[in-house]
Amino acid sequence: MDRCTKGCAVCTKGCVVETVLRGQQGYVATLVTDLVYAKVAIPRGWREPADATVMALDATAQLDAEQARRCRDLTHKALALIHIAVTLVRDYITQHQVLGWPDPTRPPDKNDLDSLRRGRGPAALRDLMFRELESWPGTAPEQLRDGVGRILDEALSTRRTSQQAPTRTRAEMQRLLGPALGPVREIVLEWAAARRLPADTAEEVVSEALDQLYRTVAKIGRAPDDLRRWTRATCAKKWRVIVARLGITAQPVAAPEEYEQFIGVRDTVGDEAAGMVDLNRWMRDAAAQLRRLGDAYAAEQPAMLDDALSCAVAADLLDTNDVDLVIAVVQASELGAGVLAAQLARHGHRLSPDRKIAVQRLISDTLRRIHEGNA
Repeated sequence: MDRCTKGCAVCTKGCVVETVLRGQQGYVATLVTDLVYAKVAIPRGWREPADATVMALDATAQLDAEQARRCRDLTHKALALIHIAVTLVRDYITQHQVLGWPDPTRPPDKNDLDSLRRGRGPAALRDLMFRELESWPGTAPEQLRDGVGRILDEALSTRRTSQQAPTRTRAEMQRLLGPALGPVREIVLEWAAARRLPADTAEEVVSEALDQLYRTVAKIGRAPDDLRRWTRATCAKKWRVIVARLGITAQPVAAPEEYEQFIGVRDTVGDEAAGMVDLNRWMRDAAAQLRRLGDAYAAEQPAMLDDALSCAVAADLLDTNDVDLVIAVVQASELGAGVLAAQLARHGHRLSPDRKIAVQRLISDTLRRIHEGNA
């Protein structure tokens, strides 16, 4: 096995992918990992014979030297493809901002453009290139220039259609949303500041929360009664989804497609609160189990103090009852690494790669067993 470039004892697929994607924006990393982990199919003609094997491996799979090389090359190719798509979207938006939109009476708002930049636009152009090209492009393909505008027009139209309630006029939506937009934004920024999220990540949560507010108001015909509670619950849900997209090296609590089901995310505020109660109870149960396990390790002859410490740190994190921070630790985000380092410092120890993995797996495995027992 190759030794991981991050200093781990072995080289894993997750470490290779994360090294290539270090410093990339979250939505770019998501689009790339969708390809590298075979969530989105790469055309057969674009792949080398052994790429399919590498794509089928999960993040914790250990790679030999040849597999690591192939994984690295594939990730670089996928990243270059997504960068081309992102650049084309940016050029499309800039062109229309300068020359005007097709319907000047209804230009797209900030949330429409954020959606086009971060998800719908690059994904639609990725699929266009898969259909029309025979292999990985080195630069933006000139032969697709005419198709790019049409595809992005369709993506923007689909987004706006899905956001507009068919039984509510634009004027009605503006009237219903107006009093809530400012307070929701302030509550989200307050929530993000308490978690010391970077400014661009905080804005991403703001955008996601305002999208959800639009859908909720369109559905129920009014803003949520307890706007602060609704906003904080929505922030928690959206943050988990963002963290799940970014946390590509650690063993997740559940597979990304099962993630929302696991944490109890629901469409309504009442069900959201009920799901949070379940998860908070599971965290308390998991902390109690890990403390008993840590005591058992400490009582061994000779004492297994290293394992006992990992159990104690994992239990302390679960006892905070802060769902977002625990998930950040399990998903190996920058915020999670800082929280884990601080918790270890309280026990007089420094963070190491092996310790981080041990604590992450203790938390995720214990929560998974409790979840399965309650399913």
